[in-house]
Amino acid sequence: MWIYWRDGRHIAPVADPKNKNVIIVRARRADDLDALRNTHMPTLGPNKFDSNRDYNVRARIDKADFVQGMTYMAIDIDYPSYKETVHKTTPGRYSVISKIWDATLALSDCAPAEKHRSIYARDKGVSVEDFANGNSFDFLKDAK
Repeated sequence: MWIYWRDGRHIAPVADPKNKNVIIVRARRADDLDALRNTHMPTLGPNKFDSNRDYNVRARIDKADFVQGMTYMAIDIDYPSYKETVHKTTPGRYSVISKIWDATLALSDCAPAEKHRSIYARDKGVSVEDFANGNSFDFLKDAK
């Protein structure tokens, strides 16, 4: 599972293969686990680093505590637009979140990704070809 939350932070929790009551919370940045520990999961164990892994920092937490922390994360949702919130709070992470949004358009079952891209391109005055070439745009840059 991939979880993105306020400020564009990212974790990838998985089951601990050695203990069904433990979740291994993986991240690419230690500060994402630190933020999680400081805001929603105070019982998250210490960060363990392994530069040979794609998620190079990991911490363990009891599954019940993880569920409780996820509940707190859900309760804290107070924004109408995730992308806009990331843009305002951590602009440096916004481009990554934008690219994820763009990539997941391919999963849309209500309209082809190209249609969504062309609507955004038209509204923001950029070319659809730029989307086709994998370019990402900051659509909120000019938002008032």
